[in-house]
Amino acid sequence: MSSLQYTLVNSKDALAEAMTHLQEANHVVLDLEGLDLGEVGGALSIIILRPIGSKPPSNTYIVDIMQLPVDDLTPLFNLLRADTPVKVVFDGRKDFCELHYTYGVDLGKTLDMQIAEIRMRVLQGQTPLEQVRLYPTWLRSRAVSRPSDYTLVHNIISLDHCAKKLLVSYNDKAKVNHSLWLRRPLDVQLLQYAAYDAYLIELVYAAFERRGILDRELEEISQRYISIWSDQKPERSDVYRQHSLLPLNILTHSPPSPFDRQCAGCRRLLPSNCFTSTSLKQTLVIVVGEHL
Repeated sequence: MSSLQYTLVNSKDALAEAMTHLQEANHVVLDLEGLDLGEVGGALSIIILRPIGSKPPSNTYIVDIMQLPVDDLTPLFNLLRADTPVKVVFDGRKDFCELHYTYGVDLGKTLDMQIAEIRMRVLQGQTPLEQVRLYPTWLRSRAVSRPSDYTLVHNIISLDHCAKKLLVSYNDKAKVNHSLWLRRPLDVQLLQYAAYDAYLIELVYAAFERRGILDRELEEISQRYISIWSDQKPERSDVYRQHSLLPLNILTHSPPSPFDRQCAGCRRLLPSNCFTSTSLKQTLVIVVGEHL
């Protein structure tokens, strides 16, 4: 992992300086790190922000949440709530969840690159057979319905996998001990890891921008996706929320209806086409994927 420029923001003055650069950007990479982030019992350590496309080349700002009083974070939280700059994330569900429950901050306009990757598959006309090849092994052993009910289930992939799929040129990241995020002072290797993730998200964003994937519809889908846990934080052991498949009613969306049913697993209200015909007649059993 090559060394990247970053600024550790751990004072009110340093945050004010960072804000002058962040507020000038149209798009800002956003990433959070912590211990069991976005889960019950989890804790936030740092907020990472990187302006996209600024000149000279972007700096990455790593805001040490544990070193700043909450009142000093108001300018940052206002920026996160605003629609400008647009926040660019990769799987922003836990980021949104942590900000929502811990600080009462709901993200403004957001583009999620994990969703962009799935949309790219759809727009490229990926066939059902190609979709089947994406199934994780554990899904095959847990299928509760006919195989044909799962032919359009999308899996979700990691940032590294996405970058490789897009042929983005980058160095492999060093492995770090994620249990150390709450220790102070922060280890330099952890800071480099955080800065590199933000840089990689920017590279992925640029690749999708060249492919014409980033549009208003992606913003709407991204907002549904990142806010999916706004009802409650997930438990680490919750298999209905902690899995590698795209949740239902995200990529395509049906407005609320009196005929919606509550899933017995994830507890979300979903339209009837999210359930198998058998489950509608008997116990509600979710088809854990997105039907197009």
